[in-house]
Amino acid sequence: MTGTVPAEAVSPWAPKEPFNSRRCRWTYGGRARQFRTTVSASAGPGEGGLVVVVGRGAVFTGDVSGAAYDPGMRASGTFAVVDFTPAPAAGPAIETALPVGLATMEKRYEGEVQGRSVTLFTSAYDQSAGTGTYVAMESFEGTLHGRAGAFNFAHSATTLGEGRQSEFLVIVPTSGTGDLAGITGTGGIAIDSDGTHRIWFEYGLGE
Repeated sequence: MTGTVPAEAVSPWAPKEPFNSRRCRWTYGGRARQFRTTVSASAGPGEGGLVVVVGRGAVFTGDVSGAAYDPGMRASGTFAVVDFTPAPAAGPAIETALPVGLATMEKRYEGEVQGRSVTLFTSAYDQSAGTGTYVAMESFEGTLHGRAGAFNFAHSATTLGEGRQSEFLVIVPTSGTGDLAGITGTGGIAIDSDGTHRIWFEYGLGE
């Protein structure tokens, strides 16, 4: 499948070298679709040198006109935990080799993800060894790319002393409000060596 791409695809991030793939939304043939998109060459409007590989084998190239493009499908930011309050676990205890804990958290977000969240956080974790797994449910209120609203997302990860593995993050379907009504998608969390916490969402709005 071939077609034209819009000028908006050039000006914000025209690469001079092969560009890493990112998830974007294109409207082509009257249908809005979300694809993993790789820009492999740069060009100005009318130069005909921009090549965009969309999905599996679908190529958009040409005079950079004639299709609608929405770059706002991946929002990233940083966050800080401003409150962490342990809470008693309800129900009878079953003893395992790891202590199980429950807590509530509040976070503040900056960047393309702007706002705050409250979190129900549970974990089975060995503090001294840095080994364990957590599961969290967050209620976020704020903006993604300036779109205001609220939604829930859940995430989990396992640590074995260093790094994170078996990671999972999903936006809870039908939880969105305001400009974020209908939001769905996935995402991820990373921690830099200096302790900076990063988050990103790859999302759609069900339009």
